[in-house]
Amino acid sequence: MLLKKIISEIKEKKSILKSIRIYTFTNIAETAIPFFLMPVLTRLLSTFDYGIIATFNAIKTNANPVISMATPAAVGRAYYDRDKEGFDFQCYVFNALIVNVVLLFAVLLVLAVFKNFIPGIEGIGIFWLFLIPVIVWAAATSNIKVKLWIYQQHPRNNGIFRILQALTEFGLSIVLISVFLRSWKGRMIGAGVTEIAFCFIAVYILYRYDKLKPALNIEYIKDILKFGLPLLPHSFGWMLIWTADKYLLNSMVGVSALGIYGVAYALAAGISLLAAPVDTSAAPIIYKKLSNFNEQIARKMVVASYGYFFLLIIAAIVLWLLSPFILKILVDRKFWGASDYVLWIGLGYSLHGMSRFLNHYILYSKKTYLMSYNTFAAGLVAVGANYGLIKINGAVGAAQATCLAYVAHFLLTWRTANKLYPMPWFSIFKPKNLKELFQ
Repeated sequence: MLLKKIISEIKEKKSILKSIRIYTFTNIAETAIPFFLMPVLTRLLSTFDYGIIATFNAIKTNANPVISMATPAAVGRAYYDRDKEGFDFQCYVFNALIVNVVLLFAVLLVLAVFKNFIPGIEGIGIFWLFLIPVIVWAAATSNIKVKLWIYQQHPRNNGIFRILQALTEFGLSIVLISVFLRSWKGRMIGAGVTEIAFCFIAVYILYRYDKLKPALNIEYIKDILKFGLPLLPHSFGWMLIWTADKYLLNSMVGVSALGIYGVAYALAAGISLLAAPVDTSAAPIIYKKLSNFNEQIARKMVVASYGYFFLLIIAAIVLWLLSPFILKILVDRKFWGASDYVLWIGLGYSLHGMSRFLNHYILYSKKTYLMSYNTFAAGLVAVGANYGLIKINGAVGAAQATCLAYVAHFLLTWRTANKLYPMPWFSIFKPKNLKELFQ
């Protein structure tokens, strides 16, 4: 019996490591896009153009939670109920797609009414503004299949799809910017065409291989909305954290300053090379551990969490130390000032990775409304801190405020996760507990 348990644990560890390797490679390919594009963008585009791209990404971030409505996460959670009597998983997935389409048209209508109140719209234009929700819808739709592969434990399929999409977006953007459209429009078209094309590929895969069943089911739609609606304040909170700095920098300092700040954000995103694959691989493992929760499992989860958190913080510091040299190689001289922001944004990305890791506890409990309280509170911190610190410290204040918001969110998420599943976060350091852990 003991031998069987040891063999099972070895197989599980090998499976986890294999998944992490695949997701790490995949995430490198995705994150490589802004890195490889930076030498082209910063030499062919002005700081103003780069600021427009940052504004475009901020608006896209705002539209995402409403159009997505957490349907990929809802489908992922429903996957574990697929064998329950009377539950039709294939029909459930189809209704998730319907929800996204309806929400797309709702967002387009809202934009048509309130377009003149969006900061930075004068630099983008109406056509490009309306294109953003379509791109977000395409990403949310394809993400249903991408996320489903994770819970089906098919990291290879997930990786192939995402890498092909990353390569397509990179190649198309390079051609458009360097040959046809030497402006921010080339980047937007490259991203948009790629997202829409791969959206249709994802839907075809769902229909062909996952046996998608086209049948409207009001009960499934209600369940999807029940899962996603409580997350809207959570998403709105993230919107404030992710975009308050961009909008306030745009209005208080200028679009060109936002362009330099955007380069720092692209560089600091390198932290996700470490965080995203671990987070992706950890989700099904955490769910499995929580389904058989006991004191010994809790201790091992705490030790693994602390190790991961420490690694993320070290990664942010190393990236900051290397940033002046990296920027001199990657970007044009006019963007070298981005190194001033890298430490704060990098630490923010690290804290975000920690929060995502802890959020799996809340998602498993299905008490997603608790995430909303944490994120919305952190979002308010982001708005207040950005306004105050930008006035005091200028553009660097935006990076500092963003980091502060991530600190607030991490602490609140940690507190909530521990209330749902009490863990020995501090008692683990007692000599007796450490001795038992390594026996």
